[in-house]
Amino acid sequence: MRRYIYTSALFILLVLILQIIVSMDWTIEHSMTTGKAQAVRVGIPVPYTPEPEIESIQKYQVEHPQLGFLWKPSVTVKDNLVVGWGDIPAGAISTDDIGFINSEEATRNAREGGAVDIIGIGASYIGGAQNLFYDYFALNGYSYHNLAQGRFTFPQYNVALEKYGLALKPKWVIYGVNEVSFTLIPDYEGWKTSGMGWFAYHSGTWCGPAITTGFPHDYLKKFPRINNLYLGFMKKTFRGAFNKKPSRKELVDKTEAYILDAWNTCRENGVGFIALLIPSKVRMVQGALPSLYLFEELLPRLKKKGVPYIDLRDDYRSVDDPSQLYFRQDAHWNGTGVYRAARQILDFIEHKNEEPVP
Repeated sequence: MRRYIYTSALFILLVLILQIIVSMDWTIEHSMTTGKAQAVRVGIPVPYTPEPEIESIQKYQVEHPQLGFLWKPSVTVKDNLVVGWGDIPAGAISTDDIGFINSEEATRNAREGGAVDIIGIGASYIGGAQNLFYDYFALNGYSYHNLAQGRFTFPQYNVALEKYGLALKPKWVIYGVNEVSFTLIPDYEGWKTSGMGWFAYHSGTWCGPAITTGFPHDYLKKFPRINNLYLGFMKKTFRGAFNKKPSRKELVDKTEAYILDAWNTCRENGVGFIALLIPSKVRMVQGALPSLYLFEELLPRLKKKGVPYIDLRDDYRSVDDPSQLYFRQDAHWNGTGVYRAARQILDFIEHKNEEPVP
Protein backbone atom coordinates (compact mmCIF):
# COMPACT_ATOMS: atom_id res chain seq x y z
CA MET A 1 0.00 0.00 0.00
CA ARG A 2 2.80 2.39 0.94
CA ARG A 3 4.61 1.56 -2.27
CA TYR A 4 1.47 2.34 -4.25
CA ILE A 5 1.13 5.72 -2.54
CA TYR A 6 4.78 6.58 -3.26
CA THR A 7 4.42 5.51 -6.88
CA SER A 8 1.26 7.54 -7.33
CA ALA A 9 2.82 10.59 -5.69
CA LEU A 10 5.88 10.30 -7.91
CA PHE A 11 3.69 10.00 -11.01
CA ILE A 12 1.67 13.09 -10.05
CA LEU A 13 4.89 15.00 -9.35
CA LEU A 14 6.28 14.08 -12.76
CA VAL A 15 3.06 15.18 -14.44
CA LEU A 16 3.17 18.53 -12.63
CA ILE A 17 6.82 19.03 -13.58
CA LEU A 18 6.00 18.30 -17.22
CA GLN A 19 3.07 20.69 -17.10
CA ILE A 20 5.28 23.44 -15.66
CA ILE A 21 7.76 22.84 -18.48
CA VAL A 22 4.93 23.10 -21.02
CA SER A 23 3.72 26.30 -19.35
CA MET A 24 7.03 28.06 -19.96
CA ASP A 25 7.67 30.17 -23.05
CA TRP A 26 9.49 28.17 -25.72
CA THR A 27 11.05 29.82 -28.77
CA ILE A 28 13.08 28.35 -31.62
CA GLU A 29 15.78 30.52 -33.16
CA HIS A 30 16.51 30.05 -36.86
CA SER A 31 19.63 30.84 -38.87
CA MET A 32 19.34 34.09 -40.79
CA THR A 33 21.12 32.52 -43.79
CA THR A 34 19.82 28.94 -44.00
CA GLY A 35 16.54 29.28 -42.15
CA LYS A 36 17.27 26.09 -40.19
CA ALA A 37 16.57 25.82 -36.47
CA GLN A 38 19.78 26.38 -34.56
CA ALA A 39 18.78 27.01 -30.94
CA VAL A 40 15.90 26.51 -28.53
CA ARG A 41 15.33 29.02 -25.76
CA VAL A 42 12.98 28.71 -22.82
CA GLY A 43 11.83 31.38 -20.42
CA ILE A 44 9.30 32.09 -17.75
CA PRO A 45 6.04 33.55 -19.17
CA VAL A 46 6.30 37.33 -19.30
CA PRO A 47 3.64 39.60 -17.80
CA TYR A 48 1.25 41.69 -19.85
CA THR A 49 3.06 44.46 -21.71
CA PRO A 50 0.90 47.22 -23.23
CA GLU A 51 1.43 48.28 -26.83
CA PRO A 52 3.08 51.68 -27.49
CA GLU A 53 -0.25 53.17 -28.67
CA ILE A 54 -1.87 52.24 -25.37
CA GLU A 55 0.93 53.74 -23.31
CA SER A 56 1.01 56.91 -25.39
CA ILE A 57 -2.58 57.84 -24.53
CA GLN A 58 -2.63 56.46 -20.98
CA LYS A 59 -1.32 59.76 -19.57
CA TYR A 60 -4.34 61.60 -20.99
CA GLN A 61 -6.88 59.43 -19.19
CA VAL A 62 -8.28 59.55 -15.67
CA GLU A 63 -10.22 57.12 -13.53
CA HIS A 64 -13.94 57.53 -12.92
CA PRO A 65 -15.73 55.98 -9.91
CA GLN A 66 -18.75 54.68 -11.87
CA LEU A 67 -17.57 54.47 -15.47
CA GLY A 68 -14.06 53.21 -14.75
CA PHE A 69 -12.14 55.73 -16.84
CA LEU A 70 -12.50 58.64 -19.24
CA TRP A 71 -10.33 61.18 -21.00
CA LYS A 72 -9.17 64.22 -19.08
CA PRO A 73 -12.04 66.75 -19.10
CA SER A 74 -12.08 70.12 -20.85
CA VAL A 75 -9.28 69.36 -23.32
CA THR A 76 -9.19 71.69 -26.34
CA VAL A 77 -7.46 71.28 -29.69
CA LYS A 78 -4.88 73.81 -28.48
CA ASP A 79 -3.69 71.19 -25.98
CA ASN A 80 -2.54 69.17 -29.01
CA LEU A 81 -3.69 65.82 -27.63
CA VAL A 82 -3.20 63.81 -30.82
CA VAL A 83 -4.64 60.30 -30.96
CA GLY A 84 -4.12 57.78 -33.74
CA TRP A 85 -4.76 54.05 -33.99
CA GLY A 86 -3.80 51.73 -36.83
CA ASP A 87 -4.85 53.33 -40.09
CA ILE A 88 -7.46 55.56 -38.43
CA PRO A 89 -6.31 59.12 -39.24
CA ALA A 90 -4.62 60.75 -36.25
CA GLY A 91 -5.93 64.07 -35.02
CA ALA A 92 -6.10 66.39 -32.03
CA ILE A 93 -9.10 65.65 -29.84
CA SER A 94 -11.19 67.84 -27.57
CA THR A 95 -13.27 66.69 -24.61
CA ASP A 96 -16.31 68.04 -22.81
CA ASP A 97 -16.48 68.95 -19.13
CA ILE A 98 -17.00 65.28 -18.22
CA GLY A 99 -14.27 63.65 -20.31
CA PHE A 100 -16.09 62.41 -23.40
CA ILE A 101 -14.63 63.31 -26.79
CA ASN A 102 -16.75 66.05 -28.36
CA SER A 103 -16.23 68.94 -30.72
CA GLU A 104 -15.60 72.25 -29.00
CA GLU A 105 -18.92 73.48 -30.41
CA ALA A 106 -20.82 70.59 -28.82
CA THR A 107 -19.03 71.15 -25.51
CA ARG A 108 -19.83 74.85 -25.58
CA ASN A 109 -23.49 74.14 -26.37
CA ALA A 110 -23.83 71.70 -23.46
CA ARG A 111 -21.94 74.02 -21.09
CA GLU A 112 -24.26 76.92 -21.91
CA GLY A 113 -27.41 74.81 -21.52
CA GLY A 114 -28.25 74.76 -25.21
CA ALA A 115 -30.71 72.29 -26.71
CA VAL A 116 -29.35 68.79 -27.37
CA ASP A 117 -31.52 66.85 -29.79
CA ILE A 118 -29.56 63.59 -30.02
CA ILE A 119 -26.98 61.92 -27.79
CA GLY A 120 -24.86 58.90 -28.67
CA ILE A 121 -24.28 56.14 -26.12
CA GLY A 122 -21.92 53.24 -26.75
CA ALA A 123 -18.31 52.19 -27.22
CA SER A 124 -15.65 52.81 -29.88
CA TYR A 125 -17.98 52.72 -32.90
CA ILE A 126 -20.24 55.49 -31.60
CA GLY A 127 -17.35 57.35 -29.97
CA GLY A 128 -15.35 57.31 -33.19
CA ALA A 129 -18.34 58.59 -35.15
CA GLN A 130 -18.91 61.69 -33.03
CA ASN A 131 -17.39 64.22 -35.43
CA LEU A 132 -19.31 63.06 -38.49
CA PHE A 133 -22.51 62.56 -36.49
CA TYR A 134 -22.23 66.11 -35.14
CA ASP A 135 -21.67 67.62 -38.60
CA TYR A 136 -24.30 65.54 -40.38
CA PHE A 137 -27.05 66.13 -37.84
CA ALA A 138 -26.17 69.85 -37.61
CA LEU A 139 -26.59 70.19 -41.37
CA ASN A 140 -30.07 68.76 -40.95
CA GLY A 141 -31.03 70.99 -38.02
CA TYR A 142 -30.22 68.72 -35.08
CA SER A 143 -27.68 69.19 -32.30
CA TYR A 144 -25.63 66.15 -31.22
CA HIS A 145 -23.55 65.26 -28.15
CA ASN A 146 -21.35 62.21 -27.67
CA LEU A 147 -21.40 60.14 -24.45
CA ALA A 148 -19.67 57.07 -25.87
CA GLN A 149 -16.18 55.83 -25.05
CA GLY A 150 -13.99 53.10 -26.53
CA ARG A 151 -13.64 49.96 -24.36
CA PHE A 152 -17.02 50.60 -22.69
CA THR A 153 -19.66 47.90 -22.38
CA PHE A 154 -23.40 47.90 -21.73
CA PRO A 155 -23.51 48.67 -17.98
CA GLN A 156 -21.21 51.63 -18.68
CA TYR A 157 -23.56 52.79 -21.44
CA ASN A 158 -26.39 52.87 -18.92
CA VAL A 159 -24.35 54.74 -16.32
CA ALA A 160 -23.46 57.37 -18.93
CA LEU A 161 -27.12 57.69 -19.90
CA GLU A 162 -28.49 57.99 -16.39
CA LYS A 163 -25.71 60.08 -14.84
CA TYR A 164 -25.01 62.48 -17.72
CA GLY A 165 -27.32 61.86 -20.68
CA LEU A 166 -30.66 62.69 -19.10
CA ALA A 167 -29.26 65.95 -17.71
CA LEU A 168 -28.84 67.17 -21.31
CA LYS A 169 -32.59 66.67 -21.87
CA PRO A 170 -32.18 65.05 -25.29
CA LYS A 171 -35.05 64.19 -27.59
CA TRP A 172 -33.36 61.02 -28.83
CA VAL A 173 -30.78 58.49 -27.62
CA ILE A 174 -28.72 56.46 -30.11
CA TYR A 175 -27.69 53.30 -28.24
CA GLY A 176 -24.88 51.53 -30.09
CA VAL A 177 -24.95 47.72 -30.12
CA ASN A 178 -21.85 46.18 -31.69
CA GLU A 179 -20.81 42.53 -31.81
CA VAL A 180 -17.84 42.68 -29.42
CA SER A 181 -18.48 44.98 -26.46
CA PHE A 182 -21.08 42.71 -24.86
CA THR A 183 -18.36 40.15 -24.08
CA LEU A 184 -16.81 42.70 -21.68
CA ILE A 185 -19.83 42.76 -19.37
CA PRO A 186 -18.28 40.26 -16.90
CA ASP A 187 -15.06 42.30 -16.88
CA TYR A 188 -16.90 45.46 -15.83
CA GLU A 189 -18.97 43.63 -13.24
CA GLY A 190 -15.80 42.05 -11.84
CA TRP A 191 -14.18 45.48 -11.55
CA LYS A 192 -17.22 46.89 -9.74
CA THR A 193 -17.00 44.21 -7.05
CA SER A 194 -13.19 44.39 -6.73
CA GLY A 195 -13.06 47.74 -4.94
CA MET A 196 -9.97 48.61 -7.00
CA GLY A 197 -9.21 51.47 -9.34
CA TRP A 198 -9.80 50.77 -13.04
CA PHE A 199 -6.15 50.98 -14.05
CA ALA A 200 -4.88 48.83 -11.19
CA TYR A 201 -7.53 46.19 -11.86
CA HIS A 202 -6.62 46.11 -15.56
CA SER A 203 -2.90 45.50 -15.18
CA GLY A 204 -2.05 49.19 -15.02
CA THR A 205 -3.81 50.39 -18.18
CA TRP A 206 -7.27 51.33 -19.44
CA CYS A 207 -7.64 48.17 -21.55
CA GLY A 208 -5.32 45.56 -20.06
CA PRO A 209 -6.37 42.13 -18.76
CA ALA A 210 -8.01 41.93 -15.36
CA ILE A 211 -5.68 40.82 -12.60
CA THR A 212 -6.38 37.83 -10.38
CA THR A 213 -6.73 38.51 -6.66
CA GLY A 214 -6.91 36.41 -3.51
CA PHE A 215 -4.65 33.65 -2.21
CA PRO A 216 -2.05 32.79 -3.41
CA HIS A 217 -2.06 35.52 -6.06
CA ASP A 218 -1.67 38.44 -3.65
CA TYR A 219 1.35 36.75 -2.03
CA LEU A 220 3.02 35.61 -5.26
CA LYS A 221 2.86 39.10 -6.76
CA LYS A 222 5.86 39.90 -4.56
CA PHE A 223 7.81 37.49 -6.77
CA PRO A 224 6.88 38.38 -10.39
CA ARG A 225 8.80 35.59 -12.14
CA ILE A 226 7.36 32.89 -9.89
CA ASN A 227 3.90 34.45 -10.19
CA ASN A 228 4.03 34.45 -13.99
CA LEU A 229 5.12 30.81 -14.02
CA TYR A 230 2.32 29.91 -11.61
CA LEU A 231 -0.30 31.72 -13.73
CA GLY A 232 0.93 30.03 -16.91
CA PHE A 233 0.81 26.64 -15.22
CA MET A 234 -2.70 27.15 -13.81
CA LYS A 235 -4.15 28.46 -17.07
CA LYS A 236 -2.84 25.53 -19.09
CA THR A 237 -3.59 22.88 -16.47
CA PHE A 238 -7.03 23.99 -15.28
CA ARG A 239 -8.34 25.91 -18.28
CA GLY A 240 -12.01 25.40 -17.54
CA ALA A 241 -11.85 26.32 -13.85
CA PHE A 242 -9.13 28.98 -14.02
CA ASN A 243 -10.50 30.78 -17.08
CA LYS A 244 -14.18 30.32 -16.39
CA LYS A 245 -16.22 32.35 -18.84
CA PRO A 246 -19.96 33.07 -18.88
CA SER A 247 -22.03 31.04 -21.25
CA ARG A 248 -23.39 32.33 -24.51
CA LYS A 249 -26.89 32.48 -23.03
CA GLU A 250 -25.71 34.40 -19.96
CA LEU A 251 -24.06 37.07 -22.12
CA VAL A 252 -27.14 37.50 -24.33
CA ASP A 253 -29.44 37.60 -21.30
CA LYS A 254 -27.34 40.30 -19.66
CA THR A 255 -27.16 42.30 -22.88
CA GLU A 256 -30.94 42.19 -23.29
CA ALA A 257 -31.45 43.24 -19.67
CA TYR A 258 -29.18 46.28 -20.02
CA ILE A 259 -30.85 47.35 -23.27
CA LEU A 260 -34.32 47.03 -21.76
CA ASP A 261 -33.20 49.01 -18.72
CA ALA A 262 -31.90 51.84 -20.94
CA TRP A 263 -35.06 51.81 -23.06
CA ASN A 264 -37.30 51.97 -20.00
CA THR A 265 -35.20 54.81 -18.58
CA CYS A 266 -35.74 56.76 -21.79
CA ARG A 267 -39.45 56.03 -21.87
CA GLU A 268 -39.88 57.17 -18.27
CA ASN A 269 -38.22 60.47 -19.18
CA GLY A 270 -40.01 61.06 -22.48
CA VAL A 271 -36.93 60.43 -24.61
CA GLY A 272 -36.93 58.56 -27.93
CA PHE A 273 -34.71 55.48 -28.03
CA ILE A 274 -33.00 53.74 -30.96
CA ALA A 275 -30.91 50.59 -30.54
CA LEU A 276 -28.42 50.83 -33.40
CA LEU A 277 -27.16 47.38 -34.44
CA ILE A 278 -23.68 47.88 -35.94
CA PRO A 279 -22.37 44.82 -37.82
CA SER A 280 -18.71 43.94 -37.58
CA LYS A 281 -16.31 44.02 -40.51
CA VAL A 282 -15.84 40.25 -40.17
CA ARG A 283 -19.58 39.66 -40.58
CA MET A 284 -19.93 41.89 -43.62
CA VAL A 285 -16.86 40.43 -45.35
CA GLN A 286 -16.93 36.76 -44.30
CA GLY A 287 -20.58 36.23 -43.40
CA ALA A 288 -22.33 35.14 -40.21
CA LEU A 289 -19.68 32.95 -38.56
CA PRO A 290 -20.49 30.79 -35.51
CA SER A 291 -18.56 33.22 -33.30
CA LEU A 292 -20.96 36.00 -34.31
CA TYR A 293 -24.24 35.21 -32.61
CA LEU A 294 -25.40 38.29 -30.70
CA PHE A 295 -27.65 39.78 -33.38
CA GLU A 296 -29.23 36.44 -34.27
CA GLU A 297 -30.23 35.80 -30.66
CA LEU A 298 -30.87 39.37 -29.51
CA LEU A 299 -32.93 40.80 -32.37
CA PRO A 300 -35.95 38.45 -31.95
CA ARG A 301 -36.08 39.46 -28.29
CA LEU A 302 -35.99 43.18 -29.13
CA LYS A 303 -38.78 42.70 -31.67
CA LYS A 304 -40.88 40.79 -29.16
CA LYS A 305 -40.48 43.49 -26.51
CA GLY A 306 -41.10 46.30 -28.99
CA VAL A 307 -37.72 47.98 -28.58
CA PRO A 308 -37.13 50.53 -31.41
CA TYR A 309 -34.05 49.54 -33.41
CA ILE A 310 -32.12 50.05 -36.64
CA ASP A 311 -30.36 47.00 -38.09
CA LEU A 312 -27.61 48.25 -40.40
CA ARG A 313 -26.94 44.86 -41.96
CA ASP A 314 -29.38 45.20 -44.85
CA ASP A 315 -28.15 48.67 -45.75
CA TYR A 316 -24.52 47.56 -45.58
CA ARG A 317 -25.22 44.50 -47.74
CA SER A 318 -26.57 46.76 -50.48
CA VAL A 319 -23.03 48.06 -51.05
CA ASP A 320 -21.08 46.26 -53.79
CA ASP A 321 -18.07 45.84 -51.50
CA PRO A 322 -19.03 46.17 -47.80
CA SER A 323 -15.35 46.14 -46.80
CA GLN A 324 -15.23 49.71 -48.16
CA LEU A 325 -17.36 50.75 -45.17
CA TYR A 326 -14.52 49.92 -42.78
CA PHE A 327 -10.87 50.88 -42.45
CA ARG A 328 -8.42 48.63 -44.28
CA GLN A 329 -6.40 47.65 -41.20
CA ASP A 330 -8.61 48.64 -38.30
CA ALA A 331 -11.92 46.80 -37.94
CA HIS A 332 -14.05 49.88 -37.19
CA TRP A 333 -16.33 51.65 -39.65
CA ASN A 334 -14.85 54.50 -41.66
CA GLY A 335 -16.47 57.77 -42.73
CA THR A 336 -18.57 56.04 -45.39
CA GLY A 337 -19.91 53.49 -42.91
CA VAL A 338 -20.66 56.22 -40.38
CA TYR A 339 -22.42 58.34 -43.00
CA ARG A 340 -24.75 55.49 -43.99
CA ALA A 341 -25.61 54.95 -40.32
CA ALA A 342 -26.29 58.66 -39.79
CA ARG A 343 -28.59 58.66 -42.81
CA GLN A 344 -30.54 55.70 -41.41
CA ILE A 345 -30.86 57.39 -38.03
CA LEU A 346 -32.16 60.62 -39.51
CA ASP A 347 -34.66 58.73 -41.67
CA PHE A 348 -35.89 56.85 -38.61
CA ILE A 349 -36.35 60.04 -36.60
CA GLU A 350 -38.08 62.01 -39.35
CA HIS A 351 -40.16 59.43 -41.20
CA LYS A 352 -40.92 56.44 -38.98
CA ASN A 353 -43.27 58.35 -36.68
CA GLU A 354 -41.48 56.95 -33.62
CA GLU A 355 -42.46 59.62 -31.14
CA PRO A 356 -40.92 59.74 -27.67
CA VAL A 357 -43.08 57.80 -25.21
CA PRO A 358 -44.21 59.97 -22.26
